[in-house]
Parts: sequence; structure tokens; C-alpha cells
Amino acid sequence: MKTIFINPFLMFGFTFLFVMVTFNFKLSGLYISASSDVMNIVFLLLISLSLFIGCLYKTTTINRNKLIVASKSVSLNKSLASGMLIFGFLAECLNNNGIPLLMVFRGESYDYTQFGIKTFHVFYMGYLSASAVVNYERYIHSKKRSFLIPPILSIIITLLIMNRGATFLIIFPMALMYISTLKVKFRIRHMFIVLSGIVMFIVLFGVLGDKRMQASGYDQENAIYEIGKADPIFTGLPSGFFWTYLYSTSPFANLLLQENYNNTDRGDVGDFISAAILPDFISKYTNPDLPNKYTLDKITPELNVATGFSQALIIYGVTGVILLFMWFLFVNAFFIKLNQHAYLISTCATLSSMAIFMSFNNMMIFSSCVIQLIFVTLLTRFKINKTFVL
Repeated sequence: MKTIFINPFLMFGFTFLFVMVTFNFKLSGLYISASSDVMNIVFLLLISLSLFIGCLYKTTTINRNKLIVASKSVSLNKSLASGMLIFGFLAECLNNNGIPLLMVFRGESYDYTQFGIKTFHVFYMGYLSASAVVNYERYIHSKKRSFLIPPILSIIITLLIMNRGATFLIIFPMALMYISTLKVKFRIRHMFIVLSGIVMFIVLFGVLGDKRMQASGYDQENAIYEIGKADPIFTGLPSGFFWTYLYSTSPFANLLLQENYNNTDRGDVGDFISAAILPDFISKYTNPDLPNKYTLDKITPELNVATGFSQALIIYGVTGVILLFMWFLFVNAFFIKLNQHAYLISTCATLSSMAIFMSFNNMMIFSSCVIQLIFVTLLTRFKINKTFVL
């Protein structure tokens, strides 16, 4: 049962099924105009196919796989990984003339999209994420606390550079690995602890969201209720519940809106490949004008994402959505096959996290995600004097 959490096919299916069901409650007045029978049918088919493949994978692969505990068979140098993480962080902060988090506290302007040394930053962030998940898996199997140093360092660094996306790409795979490798059975006490943690996260998420809106110039307390046209059911509840509902369902609403406004199938196969297939650190050089060629219709300007399939739909229509889904299946199968005998949990946890976040954005074009998978696959096999680089 717990292997569900490191099964990317099942996680994709369950995530989008949850999004579709909760969206159709229509607990936001913004969703009244967002509807598309065609896209609903398409996604029900994609969900069904993903769940079917996930069930086959669960029975034929995960249950038979025996992980190699690398720490017992090879020499691993945690100091090398930690040293590379610290060196990269210092180099990038030097290039930035300061640590981003401290700059913000001092009231200095900071644009996170401009942080980092060009080109180096892409590979550094990939190494940082890969080092965190791989060493956390080593800790799970060896119980040696020294393996926790790279993951802890990685999280601290992403917080210091204020990169929330990178933080999630570390914490989510680690959380999925932890749940999937628990030795105890889930009981009522465990469920209570998990639910309490989720509620606390939702409440905190709302508090932070409200503070960020006030900092952005919204004077009204709980302005999110007015912007999101909240259903009366949320009255009296902490704002975090509506924040969570809006964040989890509004991308799907924006996706359906493209069909309503006939904002689909506007490009060609070249633009589709650049926008939906190629990693962004490649496409920004091969097709630099792409971001200005297509616009996303939104239910409201404040909510500007439309799942990982929006660009595929806008540029190449329903065909683009299906092709992107097929690419998603291929990428998952490819990396699972390459890592089936070592670090399978790290690979599957990363892929499962990407599958979940496909409900927000196309994770397969994000450079840090792609390079993280490549580094997990390659650097865990590359040795210097019998010591792995990762």
C-alpha cells in the first residue's frame, strides 16, 4: 500500500482525479465560466490509463525490486558532496553580492529569477537536489546520520536563496521516501498525527498567503476571499482552507478556460517541442521568442498557472495534451528502467513529486528537475578513487 507514494503513474492519476473532483464542487465563483466536456473526457482517459499502468508497475516492478544499499558496498564521501554544496552556494552569493534572504530582511530589492551564475546555476541546483534525495535514501537504509548532512544543507541553502520550488523538490521526494519505507503499520494514531500535520500546514499556508497579499498592497484582511469569490462554506474557517482549494483547482480551471475561449491549437510542432518537451535551459536559446508568442487566458490575473498541459493545449490542441502525456510516460519508464537496480526509491520519489506538480506546471521542462534525474542516474555511478561524486 505504501508503495503508492513512490509510483509516479498512480500519483499522476490520483492527483488529477482529486483535482477534477474538487474542482467540480465549484466552491469558487471564478469557476462558473470554466467548463469543457472535451477536456474532461480527455483527462478522464489519461487518468484511467495512468492508473492502469501504475497498477501494472506496482505488481511487476516495485514488489520484486531489491534495493542496493550503496553504503555497504562502496566508499562514499559525504564531505565531497557537502563541500561542493557549500562552495556552489558561496560562489553564487558572491556573484549576487549577498545572501538573498538577508537582503530581503534588510529591505533590499531582490529578483529570484536573476539569482545565480549563468549556466552554473542550472547544474548546481540539479546537483543540490540530487544530492539531497540520494543521501536521504542512503540514510533510510543505513541509518547513518552522517548521510543527513547533504539533505539538511540543501534545504538550508534553498531557504537562504529563497527558492521555494527547489525546496519543494527536495522535501516532497524525501517525504514520499519516508512514508514508503515506514516499518510500522498505519494505525488510527498515525492517521490522527498526519491529519493534524496537514491541518497545521493548511492554516500556516493561509497565514503566509494573507501576509504576502498585504505586502503586495491588498489592504483588506483575507482579500483572497474576494479575489477568489469564495463559497460561503469557507466562512468561519481559517483562510488557509480556501487558499488550498484555490491553489489546487485553479490551474485546472485555467486549462479549461483555454477551450472556452478557443485559445487552442495556435502553433506548430516546432513550438510544441520547444514549449512542452525541451528543458527550458535549451529552449530559451533555440526559441527565445516563444514566451511572447502565446498568451494564457486566466480566470483572474492573480492566478496565472494552468497545469503542466497548458502550453501543449494552446500550441497544439488536444493532440498536444496527448503527446505530452505520452512523453510523461516515456520519461518515467526510461529513468525507472535505468535505476531499477540502485537508487530506485530516489528516482521514483522524484518522478512522483514531478507527477504531483504536473497539476500546477510542466515539471519535465524545468532544468533543475531534468538535471536532478540525470545526476541521480549518472553521478551515483561515477567514481573518483573509489569514491562516488554523488
